[in-house]
Amino acid sequence: MKLLALNNQSQVSPFILKVFKIINADGFLWMDKNQCHHDVDGRQILNFSYGDSLDHDIKIIIFDIFLVPTLVFLKKYSNCKFVYIQHGLFSDLTVDFRNKKKTLTWLLKSLKIAFRFLNVFGWSYKNIILLGDIFKNGGWHARKLIGDLPISIESAIFWNELDKENIFNQLPRIIKKTDVIESPDKSLLRLQYCPNGKVIYISQPLVEDSVVSETIYESFLQSLYAMYGRDLLVIKHPRVIQDFVDQRFLAEINSHIKARLVLGHYSSLLLSVHQQIPVEFCDLGVENITMYCKYIKKSRSKLASNNNVLKPFESISSLV
Repeated sequence: MKLLALNNQSQVSPFILKVFKIINADGFLWMDKNQCHHDVDGRQILNFSYGDSLDHDIKIIIFDIFLVPTLVFLKKYSNCKFVYIQHGLFSDLTVDFRNKKKTLTWLLKSLKIAFRFLNVFGWSYKNIILLGDIFKNGGWHARKLIGDLPISIESAIFWNELDKENIFNQLPRIIKKTDVIESPDKSLLRLQYCPNGKVIYISQPLVEDSVVSETIYESFLQSLYAMYGRDLLVIKHPRVIQDFVDQRFLAEINSHIKARLVLGHYSSLLLSVHQQIPVEFCDLGVENITMYCKYIKKSRSKLASNNNVLKPFESISSLV
């Protein structure tokens, strides 16, 4: 049996559903409370929640190594086998510069998660310090301490060598084996270079994640429209609230698009842009966005210089 471990139903993204179908998963294992996700690929699925008993032969697929609920799962269900599949870039890194809204609901939920973590890993001074570091700076910041936890991941699947190096090198004791495959969006982002083609803007939830203000983002968009006008086509991120004049979701692209230029920030989708098409990175004058843009540039360079053709994303079915 294969289960996908998720925190809440809002995490059941198109990517998650794609993984679900490829690996022929049986259902979901909810990290927080009981959830129910109906009609996946026309099949009735199984739903489990934290605390349910699971047999030792179950394989659990996780998508974020640094979330506290994930760490608890790894320890709580140590009798099961865990596989990590990379899910986006900087899902945890961006926490370093987001302005978190610390509401009463957020505080109560955080306390619940903290108590669960300490009950599973023990009420030691070291674990309390680790928790504090995670809630203050994010799990990525606390990765060295996380690397000392008594947890184990059977296999980790990455989209490029740089991400594998950055995570596996920090958690060499926890992760037993790694594989690198191509980005899951490689087959979906059908861009073909043409000198007279569209200018593609790959949007990112910068406002929604409190990375930049709405005013700064609006000013940035106005500059794009002023420069490219009707030539601008936006690949809209699912979590972006802003509507654009000419936009498409990735799942809606069912034919090749002729493009002369791609604009973006630090979306993982930029890894799937053909090397023949020029890519420009827009940092909006924010230092941390600049840092992550450089990271994506480096990742693209590594992919370009890699003489070995990576396995297609669909090959995860043989790795899980």
